[in-house]
Amino acid sequence: MKNPFRYCLSGVSILSLCLASLSASEMTVKIHPFSIPGTFNFVDSDVGFLFSEMASAGAENNATHMLIEGLIPIEAGSNIVASSYKAIDLSSGSIQDVGMVMLTLPAGAQPPSGSVASPIVGIVQRQGAWSNFNPSPVTSTTVGASQGAGNYDAAAGTLQLSLSRNSETFTGSTTYSVVNINTIEMDAFTLTSGSSNFGFEASTLVRDQSRFYGTLLASDSSVGYDSLLFSIEFVNIPDVNGDGIPDIVDPFAQPGLNLVAGQWTHHGGIGNVYGVTADWAFSPYVGFFNAASFPRIYTANHGWMTFISRMQTNYVWLHSPSLGWVFADVRQNGRFRANPAGTGWQDFNFFQSSGIN
Repeated sequence: MKNPFRYCLSGVSILSLCLASLSASEMTVKIHPFSIPGTFNFVDSDVGFLFSEMASAGAENNATHMLIEGLIPIEAGSNIVASSYKAIDLSSGSIQDVGMVMLTLPAGAQPPSGSVASPIVGIVQRQGAWSNFNPSPVTSTTVGASQGAGNYDAAAGTLQLSLSRNSETFTGSTTYSVVNINTIEMDAFTLTSGSSNFGFEASTLVRDQSRFYGTLLASDSSVGYDSLLFSIEFVNIPDVNGDGIPDIVDPFAQPGLNLVAGQWTHHGGIGNVYGVTADWAFSPYVGFFNAASFPRIYTANHGWMTFISRMQTNYVWLHSPSLGWVFADVRQNGRFRANPAGTGWQDFNFFQSSGIN
């Protein structure tokens, strides 16, 4: 088998595996208005230009240019166009920050009807971070600059929102689906504040380490320019098993494995499992195990283990009170490596009780 250290997650503490906290499902949701770069302009003065940075470079931004990837009208016939951008350091080719830009073009300058994208595509100079250009956020007339609790149910794919901005509150709910551990698709939803309703179209959010970010487009095109497009982010997402994957997308962080006796079930973390009973299952690489306390399981030959994470496609980490860290390749028909009491990595097999493969 491959050396398990190649896939080991740094900073994962077994002390963080508090199964009692699996019910934690509150994160912070932030909706940001776009900003005006006060001293940066690459278009004519009568073209409004806004930006929203969604993933930053960190401590130092060495951008030299900004790649605008294709301005698309917000809706058919609109003179308001938007595009994702990448700020890059041309000397190294590295990406420094990414986000969205939005322009309002002069009347009559919008692309012809039926166009997929406008010809305004290319690379423009931008030295350093946006903070170098004295940006100021647009004063939103709707939900911009609001933030608050997002209570999610990962099993049901539901999200309850309770946001605030100063003394104003915005509440609403929506559903979402997890495409993979790096992508969430959020369905259309409405936020309500008193007698006012603010609708938004479906959105895709992508992961940046422990957070998710994306854009929100207002479904009511009659709202002001400053309230058409926002950036949204999910932060402070629980990670109860400490594997670096936010629980909202982590299949191993969700309690319960829904087994159906006599049927195969696919689980995003374990893979394919066969329901022997409502509690007992069979896996082609783990063998027979009791899943009543999943992600803590009782294996037929090696006792209690806890699923920690799945790395890439075929590698799974578990932890055993007696064997320590357990590293399995799902293609190896039960073979796994473990490091009992820190004595060194040894070969084992889920289908045998002794330490031979």
